[in-house]
Amino acid sequence: MKSFLTILVLISCLSSIATSQRINGWGNLTPNKIYTESYNNNHNVAEYNPAPHAIHTSIGLNHDHPNAINAIYSLNTSSITLGAIDYITGAVTNLYSAILSKAYDITTLQGFAYDNTTNNLRFIAYTKDHTGMPQVDLVITNLDSSASKIIQFTACIAGRGIFDASSNTYFVITINVQYKYQCYWIDGTTYEIIKAITLDTFMPNQKYQIFANQQTLYIVHPTLSESLDIGTIDWNIKNVVNIEQVLIDGVSDKLQVSQTEVSGYSFVAIFSNVFKRSYPSIPLLRLPEIKAREYLLNLPAVPDNTDHYFIF
Repeated sequence: MKSFLTILVLISCLSSIATSQRINGWGNLTPNKIYTESYNNNHNVAEYNPAPHAIHTSIGLNHDHPNAINAIYSLNTSSITLGAIDYITGAVTNLYSAILSKAYDITTLQGFAYDNTTNNLRFIAYTKDHTGMPQVDLVITNLDSSASKIIQFTACIAGRGIFDASSNTYFVITINVQYKYQCYWIDGTTYEIIKAITLDTFMPNQKYQIFANQQTLYIVHPTLSESLDIGTIDWNIKNVVNIEQVLIDGVSDKLQVSQTEVSGYSFVAIFSNVFKRSYPSIPLLRLPEIKAREYLLNLPAVPDNTDHYFIF
């Protein structure tokens, strides 16, 4: 009997460990509805209440509201709002708003990161310089005072930004007019550019996405086959070191990346929309391992590519 009870306890412990080493679920903030899935086949669909003018992105879990994520959305065409969205009920709680410069197209903002200790919101915006050349700005806005700091990256396109909370680092990648990647390592407090390199020998792809962990910047590229290449930026040799090829269901048309921490583990999901497919292909990674642990299923994609995916 003791042996049987010991086995039951061991199974229970192993089950608990396995459960703690995975995410709770995955979702999609579409323009009109919120779709979520979980391992228990709990499908949920909720409508926004009240409905924002436009959804831009999710930026992590909101720990003050149960079943909620922080999200960036707009209530009008001239400002952006940080709020909490309950992905079960659809309840939308506005937290802070910031007026957006008329130089920026609100629909192209990305790379959002929120620092609740300073109440600073960081994001990447596209604009043009005084000569009409394309420019990427890293905007740091304080949501209390509305004061903004702007770091300009001139003569470039296709900017991406990601905040690495584990090292208080903000990374920026752009593609310059010579069609080469430019990479920037930026201090998350002073916003001083610590390192800046140009990748002379690595061919860019405008569909690329990035994520970061423990001062390592990862870059994801779709391939012409049914796979994704994942590499790291090597700041010394000024190149990308490919470390893994992840299989997906079809040739990728659009990529998104969502990252979260659960029970001390850092997870990354790569959402790959495939042309004329109603569901994205979603490999899930647990850092620092860069391998697809599993594939997340059953999450719908909307036809016009206005998905905003997240994991929780």
